[in-house]
Amino acid sequence: EVMRQLNIKTASKMLLPKVDASVFGRTNMEVSDVFQCGVCHDGYTAKPGDLLGAYVFTIQSNVRGNDNFAEKYSPSTGIATVTHFNLIHMSCHMNAVMADKSMRPPKSEWEGATIRNAHTKCNNLFPIRGGTVTNEVYSS
Repeated sequence: EVMRQLNIKTASKMLLPKVDASVFGRTNMEVSDVFQCGVCHDGYTAKPGDLLGAYVFTIQSNVRGNDNFAEKYSPSTGIATVTHFNLIHMSCHMNAVMADKSMRPPKSEWEGATIRNAHTKCNNLFPIRGGTVTNEVYSS
């Protein structure tokens, strides 16, 4: 739905997005109007100060360098993240978590989130900052 509203089309065989140049002329508010919570179906227009987040699945993974020196002498780890870009307000997520915990049998936070995320495994929320979200809300 988001891709359609942003006029993003998919190449026929390669599944690479083709972006309509008019997308780049939009203002932040116009683009943020496209983002909606999967629970209450409101976005930044109806709830301008309520932070939206995308359900993501995140794991720690090894990062390999392109040269032998980096690989041999400075091994490091990184974070790999994938998402279906299902959005939810942080407040809606917390309300849903409380409702899930009161069920019989109770669900854990991420069991319920997986259901709200179209039955796709998730373990974190990636914040999507709207133009009217304050620094205080974003950082909390």
